[in-house]
Amino acid sequence: MFRGYLRDISQFGCLLMTRAHLHMERHSEVDIHFNFNNFDLRATALVMNIRPGIGLGLEFSFDDPETEASFRAFIQEIATSSPAEPA
Repeated sequence: MFRGYLRDISQFGCLLMTRAHLHMERHSEVDIHFNFNNFDLRATALVMNIRPGIGLGLEFSFDDPETEASFRAFIQEIATSSPAEPA
């Protein structure tokens, strides 16, 4: 288990920033836990990119439509709650 910060999250994947040196292979399956405002969501993702000491590129994977719908609501909540970065 390790902690990190999300960056560039979308409905399809995200970059998880962490300084942890993880020993994983590309296409490894990981369970991730999101906690944001009133959302508490668990999802499965595939490791697509590994940057030791920087983070992981993850692609989300859903087994059922209910989990996917909850995740889309989570993404919408993040999009409306997060301030835009200055141009």
